[in-house]
Amino acid sequence: MAVENRQDNEMSYELYKEIADELCVPVDERLPFDVRFELYSSKLVYLNHLRGHCFRSVNQLGEASPFGTEDLAHIQRAIDLTKGFLSSTVREAFVASLSRAGHGAA
Repeated sequence: MAVENRQDNEMSYELYKEIADELCVPVDERLPFDVRFELYSSKLVYLNHLRGHCFRSVNQLGEASPFGTEDLAHIQRAIDLTKGFLSSTVREAFVASLSRAGHGAA
């Protein structure tokens, strides 16, 4: 079982390292609001899963882990930024909706 966990950690870590630079980057603002919302929501699900996996990996006693505390901090930063991007997207959609409603009432 330990070999299987180690392989899972290594695969998760390899994927994480491949995309680590992209985790803190917003999606293209030209995408429609609903697409951006879904992308950020999906990204948050992945990041929360990754944070849990990283946390367990870092805190396993007696086992070497590819993840480090700096990875955990980076993942948390990506979560915080993504929550901000998601919030901004919702605000932009709300303002655009109010603007369309205001133009329709005139």
